[in-house]
Amino acid sequence: MPWFTACVGLLAVVAAVVLALSGHGEVAVAVGAVGVAVAGTGGLRVTVNVRR
Repeated sequence: MPWFTACVGLLAVVAAVVLALSGHGEVAVAVGAVGVAVAGTGGLRVTVNVRR
């Protein structure tokens, strides 16, 4: 099921970027953290850095 973790990681990154650009930085960090946690268990690691 590596495709599932890759899709969840990609979705989390896209959601975090959209939320960060719309001014919801705190929520973007939380979504990014969830994406990293899910992807980290499947061998794929995604890191999201949100800067204002």
